[in-house]
Amino acid sequence: HIDRVGVLRDGVRLLDQQHAVPPPLIHAARTQPSTTAFLDALDESLLSTLRGRVYITESDERDEREVKKADDGTPLDTLLDKRSALRRETDGTARVYIGELRRAAKYRHPIDNRFVKTVCSFDVKDWLGRQTADAMPYWDRYDEGVFVGGRFAGSPMHVDQVGWSNVGKNFCG
Repeated sequence: HIDRVGVLRDGVRLLDQQHAVPPPLIHAARTQPSTTAFLDALDESLLSTLRGRVYITESDERDEREVKKADDGTPLDTLLDKRSALRRETDGTARVYIGELRRAAKYRHPIDNRFVKTVCSFDVKDWLGRQTADAMPYWDRYDEGVFVGGRFAGSPMHVDQVGWSNVGKNFCG
């Protein structure tokens, strides 16, 4: 299964995944015109509990850069920290992309009671059932991330560096 890519049209609905992403995140993704606006639509208390890799591509550039440190060199930890840095560093025309959005602290997942950082409440792993999912080489939920992008800002289809079982899902856009 690792060397094949398949597309299941309307798969999010067919696999009962449409409510897996927390309502504030999916609402912001569906209603905001850009990734920067997506971040602005989320309240500080939520952003302070989330981490993600934030990438910027300036309007006149092709190469992206990751937002990792504040101007003074202090590491940026949560999406709240990174949103503040974006507000200081960009003029609003840069394309912004968030990769691997997940919780900052691990917690016990309500379905299998395993430690995770994913923001998703339900996954294809759960739809398959524990016995089938456990028969796969490795099904990542601990570090599973959500990706948020926009026009000319995002990650193309790719193969992860680790050969684990996973299914990409497009919740909106």
